[in-house]
Amino acid sequence: MTERFHGADAAAPLLQRLSQMGCTDQRFYLLYAKLLRQSEDWPAMERLCREALTHLPDDPQVLPTLALALRRQGRLDEALELLRTAHEANPRVRSIVTTLANLEVSVGNRPRAIELLEKAM
Repeated sequence: MTERFHGADAAAPLLQRLSQMGCTDQRFYLLYAKLLRQSEDWPAMERLCREALTHLPDDPQVLPTLALALRRQGRLDEALELLRTAHEANPRVRSIVTTLANLEVSVGNRPRAIELLEKAM
């Protein structure tokens, strides 16, 4: 909420303080990941998402965020493997399906991306 009204600069100290306090709430992790995405700090975003998954295993919003961090670091195969596994467990979760479809297109597998999107409908 602070970010919405005062920008990322105002949100950063609050998120860092929550981190120091050991916050494990999903909203904290997603907001902090958004801040790291804006600053394009992909290694930090990966570390944050991996920490989040220790508290929120298989979270359908954290997994695609981690995949994005991996992709931006050039680890496309790892991102694909992560999301393919997540998709097998949760084939109708929109955030997983759309991110996986985007990754499939990135590797030239458009038919698989279309299939994923059609099955999710």
